[in-house]
Amino acid sequence: MQSFLGKSYSSYGEIIQGILPDEGHFLVSLPINAWSKVKIKKSKINNLSVVDCPNIKTKLLCELLLEKNILNYGYHLSVSIDSQIPVGKGLSSSTADLNAAINAFSNAFDLDFSNKEKSSYMMKVEPHDPVHYKSCVLYRQKEGKLVTNYKYIPNFWIVSIDAGGVIDTVGEHNKNSFFSYEDINNYSSLLDDLSNAFKLKDDVKIASIATESLFLSTRYKSEKILKKYVLIAQRYHAMGIQHTHSGKCTGLLFSGELANEEIIHIQEDIFKSYGFCSKIYKTMKFNYD
Repeated sequence: MQSFLGKSYSSYGEIIQGILPDEGHFLVSLPINAWSKVKIKKSKINNLSVVDCPNIKTKLLCELLLEKNILNYGYHLSVSIDSQIPVGKGLSSSTADLNAAINAFSNAFDLDFSNKEKSSYMMKVEPHDPVHYKSCVLYRQKEGKLVTNYKYIPNFWIVSIDAGGVIDTVGEHNKNSFFSYEDINNYSSLLDDLSNAFKLKDDVKIASIATESLFLSTRYKSEKILKKYVLIAQRYHAMGIQHTHSGKCTGLLFSGELANEEIIHIQEDIFKSYGFCSKIYKTMKFNYD
């Protein structure tokens, strides 16, 4: 029996998520250093290929990979997941598991899948986030389609406050949310501003747009807790606030240039002052040269 490992980082919700005229639902991802790791133990058998995995989505994906790559005879795959990503919070935990599984499968059978192929496989399991792209990207999550690769990730620390409870994020994706004509125009304008901020690599502007997106996404929800988050952000001079639109977490955005000790102090002080438990994440960094 041989063992093969695959891993995937996650996305802290979305910098912006909404709907565009004539183009449908979209999101812009924010890759962070929270990881899912999948291990595949592969052994030969004289029978139809079998997948053992406690996670039904990952099991379905591995069965699909075997079938589509003409490997549906002769293999037993034992698949396990080791993830540090909170589930049901809007941090792409399910998609990260799927992406990690594809990477482990690729290693197990010496295959190379393009990002477009990964999108196609994952789309057969569920709507998903674009964690297989090493960048912030504009993505149509309900179609599994890349629109724009910005080839940039802002340098943020994220102090993530958990409002409690979990959400079925796939159920949230499948909801027919109401968007007014004004909403759609606002999202279109905000996305234009964000695209320009990415071109300029303007982290301050990106954080500001994330905050604007938060207000757009919560305009029909209770504003009581939102006002408290705004006050906290102002007190600690955060660059902005980012919401996991289909989850339960809200992140205070700080410059990635701050020292670890400064961020930990802010986290501890938020707990002492407001009673909010939080986690700290850092955005991913890749070389695009």
